[in-house]
Amino acid sequence: MSYGVALRWCYRRSAYFVDKILHDTPPGDLPVEFPSKMVLSVNLNTAKSLAVKISEAFVLRADEVIE
Repeated sequence: MSYGVALRWCYRRSAYFVDKILHDTPPGDLPVEFPSKMVLSVNLNTAKSLAVKISEAFVLRADEVIE
């Protein structure tokens, strides 16, 4: 399983920062950001091969399930 940031969000925000940097924004004026959405992914094949039981409630809460 994995719990982390949505990479698409990071790529979109990086375009915003590139634009600001190319328009000569001073580094001190660039905001520091943390993603507001985290993504939970569960790989059921790997869990099964490792004999790890994952509850159905946990699987239902996952954003991405790999079977």
